[in-house]
Amino acid sequence: MPAIIEMTAMQPNRKTLSSKIIVLTILFSSFLALLITGVQLFNKYQSRISFIEDGFNYISESNTAALSSSLWGFDEEQTLTILKGIQNSPIIERVEIHEKEAITWEVGNKISENSLHRTYELSYGFRGDVLKLGVLSLYAGLDDIYRDLVYDALFLFGSNAVKTLFVAGFMLILFHHLITRHLNSIVRHLSNHKTDKEWVPIYLNKKYSKPNHYDEIDLLAYTVNELHADIDNFKNNLERMVNERTSELVAAKEEAERANAAKSEFLSSMSHEFRTPLNAILGFSTMLKEDSNLTVDQRGDILRIEQSGKHLLDMVNQLLDLSRIENGHLDLEISDINIPELLEECMEHIMPLANERGITIEPKLNARCTAISDKVRTKQIILNLLSNAIKYNSENGKIIIMCIPSDEDHLKVTVTDSGDGISPDLISKIFRPFERLQSSHNVIEGAGVGLALVKKLVKELNGHIGVDSQPGKGSTFWFTLPMAKT
Repeated sequence: MPAIIEMTAMQPNRKTLSSKIIVLTILFSSFLALLITGVQLFNKYQSRISFIEDGFNYISESNTAALSSSLWGFDEEQTLTILKGIQNSPIIERVEIHEKEAITWEVGNKISENSLHRTYELSYGFRGDVLKLGVLSLYAGLDDIYRDLVYDALFLFGSNAVKTLFVAGFMLILFHHLITRHLNSIVRHLSNHKTDKEWVPIYLNKKYSKPNHYDEIDLLAYTVNELHADIDNFKNNLERMVNERTSELVAAKEEAERANAAKSEFLSSMSHEFRTPLNAILGFSTMLKEDSNLTVDQRGDILRIEQSGKHLLDMVNQLLDLSRIENGHLDLEISDINIPELLEECMEHIMPLANERGITIEPKLNARCTAISDKVRTKQIILNLLSNAIKYNSENGKIIIMCIPSDEDHLKVTVTDSGDGISPDLISKIFRPFERLQSSHNVIEGAGVGLALVKKLVKELNGHIGVDSQPGKGSTFWFTLPMAKT
């Protein structure tokens, strides 16, 4: 994977690319110069060695016969003359004749550490036999060759280094003229461009021998210009779309606020209009119940009128509470509340409804449950949850109420029923206004406002509410409230 370079605080270095090219050029040229110099020196060394070898062979061929003859005739003067003639050769440093591994004749200088040594056998034919007289040893010094090679190496390397510097300088100038200066121009242009300004196209200061012939630098500049043109078009389109969408959202928000205000005003007005006749109906039903001359059927009808009126009044009150919360007009009196005592009050209030269906309520309370909340609204929440637990419970079912600390700062109240439970796809809907669940046991009265009101009340009291349920295993509604410090 290519490396990702962080360039947030990096300043462009104009010499970076050129320096890399120069360094690579010098390194490659130096390596090539060393290689060529080594080959040249090796060839020269081999040539000098071959020259010496040829000299050795020539001396052997031209002098061994005469030496053998003078040695056979014990002509010391002739032998010495021949040996001195051999030693005077430019390549010969020393000449020796060995007989039985002993030096019998020697002419020349002391043998140097670096020398080339060759031996040739001296023999003489007598009466058909070849008699071995000794061995001719020739020594050629190599110090001059090595010294010349060192001088040649220094000269070749120096001349190649000068050539390399000239090539590197030429490459630097050429690279700067063809590439670097145009890249720097593009970088400066991009660095000086302000995002809030319109893009100014990049123009490179180049001259072409032929029209419409472009290289990679021209294509780069063209691509950058096209890219920024596309970005400008996209930015303009995006700004236009954002402005249009913002205008639509503002209009929609204003329309929603007007509709919400109209709805709240309508609910408030209609609720008050409903309360006046409902109070009259409830008052007359209470007065009619006191008449001792009523028949059993008449008394039952009056009771149903009273229950229906109370039910309608309860829904009107819930609608009014929703309207107050949405308008921010809900008044709260926050204080320390003993939740177990409040639960006992709610159970006494709800027990007649539970007894009608044979439902038992089992409290499991913790004495530490003291909340920071509004007592009236908390009681309203608990009664609503208990009422739903009875409505959606099975006949002769069971309800468990618990109050336990949730964490160090909150307590948790749970209401668990033994009803049919709620399917997962419906759980997300039950806290919406006017969403109602159907019970398999009976027809449930209500407008679907209770749980929506409960959720808003819990939120106003700085708590959270939720439900845990599985089909066929009942449901557990819970809510949390800030816990008072004892």
